[in-house]
Amino acid sequence: MIDDTSQLDSSPAAAASPAANPFAAHDVEEILREKAWLRAGDADVAPDAHPARTAWLEEAATLLGPQAKSRDALADLLALIFGYDATTILATPDAQAVVLRSGSR
Repeated sequence: MIDDTSQLDSSPAAAASPAANPFAAHDVEEILREKAWLRAGDADVAPDAHPARTAWLEEAATLLGPQAKSRDALADLLALIFGYDATTILATPDAQAVVLRSGSR
């Protein structure tokens, strides 16, 4: 039980300003093109040709953009989605610890 409420924040959570997002869908798409993370047929298609892809790019920019301080940081976050390499991941100490846990197999 809290006896002294003078140190509690009485401002509503909505009053907190969201992190600024310096990135847009076109930034995400440029990174995907540079890293060759688009399917071969999609890399040469105009962005407006696929509304679902455009919506995904916008959502990715909205979710990841505020977390990235630079374009390189945004590329690193996208690499977590597109740069999946099972062999490399399984070689990490964290993955080995999970595999060695009782009941993980």
